[in-house]
Amino acid sequence: MNKTILTLCISLAIFSQNIGYSQKTDSISTKKSTFLKKSIAPLSLIGTGIYVNYAGGGLGKVQLQNNIQNGLNFHTRADDFLQFAPIAVLASADMFGLKTKNTIKKQAKNIILITAANYAVVKSIKLITNETRPNGSSHAFPSGHTSNAFAMAGILHHELKDSHPILSYSGYVFATTTGVFRVLNNKHWVSDVLVGAGVGMLVTDVFYKMQSKNKTSKKERKTTSIFVPTINQNTVGFAGIITF
Repeated sequence: MNKTILTLCISLAIFSQNIGYSQKTDSISTKKSTFLKKSIAPLSLIGTGIYVNYAGGGLGKVQLQNNIQNGLNFHTRADDFLQFAPIAVLASADMFGLKTKNTIKKQAKNIILITAANYAVVKSIKLITNETRPNGSSHAFPSGHTSNAFAMAGILHHELKDSHPILSYSGYVFATTTGVFRVLNNKHWVSDVLVGAGVGMLVTDVFYKMQSKNKTSKKERKTTSIFVPTINQNTVGFAGIITF
């Protein structure tokens, strides 16, 4: 059991650290390449989770859960609150005046939009798959708590990665702990947690990528004015073209 939990913690932590930093560049192809590299971690988590969910034997979700729960008597509600810990860290950073990517108002807007988008994706998958949880209840796949925790951790990372890179990764500690607690509480299979983590990370990364692209487009958008003098038989004037 201890080995299985340790493996789960290490897997989530390693994949979380692989998000990396995006470097500023004028090359569109380089930006796309950077985003694709960053997507390897969440996509790998999702792929691994899907495999574990449908695999049999020792690598299947049932056997893994049996190994974890063998003689285990564990219960905590900490996972209900830990999922929001990254946002508490971000709020503290704002309170102490640390430099962030966006203003507090923009951060609040991002949190609402990302949370809503992540919920919609996770809920849709839950309804489609309708997997049974290890404790017998429904809608197991993927873990909503874990997905939300990693989405929140992603927000913290994107907001602080340029100014306070070490602190920006702290949210993934809380997110990983949330996922582990979901398994220990027998509320989710290991596969639910892995896919939930990947979905949360991917939703946040895509959102910030789109936001950055829109901001760049606005900066590149220029107003051009061309005026040409015109002389007719009895009048003198100007003809103009304005592009936005």
